[in-house]
Amino acid sequence: MIIKRVSLLVLAMTFAFAMTAAAKAGDSAGTAGKSPGIAVKPARITVTAPQGGQVLSCGEQATIAWNYSGDIGGPLYIRLIHHAGHGLFDVLIHPQAPAGSGGHGSLSWMVPDVPTGYTYTIDIGSANIGASSQRFTIVNPKQQPTIKVISPNGGEVLHQGKTYNITWTHIADPNQKVIITLVPSGDPAKFRKLGEAPAGANGAGSFSWKIFADVEPGKDYKIWLGNGFYNKNFIDYSDNNFTVAGPPTIKPADITKTSAKPKPGDRDKLDPQPEPPM
Repeated sequence: MIIKRVSLLVLAMTFAFAMTAAAKAGDSAGTAGKSPGIAVKPARITVTAPQGGQVLSCGEQATIAWNYSGDIGGPLYIRLIHHAGHGLFDVLIHPQAPAGSGGHGSLSWMVPDVPTGYTYTIDIGSANIGASSQRFTIVNPKQQPTIKVISPNGGEVLHQGKTYNITWTHIADPNQKVIITLVPSGDPAKFRKLGEAPAGANGAGSFSWKIFADVEPGKDYKIWLGNGFYNKNFIDYSDNNFTVAGPPTIKPADITKTSAKPKPGDRDKLDPQPEPPM
């Protein structure tokens, strides 16, 4: 019995030694060819062009550029991503662009015919990693600019002394100048220029308007938008009249207070009764 137990123990130790030797051999094979003490750089891509805030035109020849480090996994896909309030779509620019050399890569491309005045990003990646550029704008010189009043567009009641946003949508260069004008329908000659603002990014813009007391109350006002040059597509009025009224009425605070019912003993505290004679 003792001999049998010793034999089992020797067999177990031999198996454990063999497994340890195999593991060490595997580690040696896995590190073969690597220089000791040198850390492997993590894969990284940084898009350097187009730059954030840049404006490109449809049909323009432009450059997409990037820096990289580490093993980024070979050829890169490059996409144009469209960012809009009502959705998102992408245009494939190149399915397998060369990564580049020396940590730098670039691709010459022609800006496609896409909706104008919106922001876009360039998306670059591989099976290992991906990166996006900062947002830039694409405009389309062939597309006729248009503008549409959103508010006030008819039926609203606005009050003197308060501030409102005049809003619109457009298809135009986001830096296109928009002139905002208040027009009384009864006498258009008494129009009043409220100010100017850029058309705005992503097809929408706004202008903050504080109604001062010198704007006469009336029910026949409209907002007119244009750019100072006659362009039948880039002109729009409110669809219907809106009202400018006096300052909103402030209701006086309710100062009426209900008297609390007296509690037992309260009267004695307020009007002490005389002590009975001894």
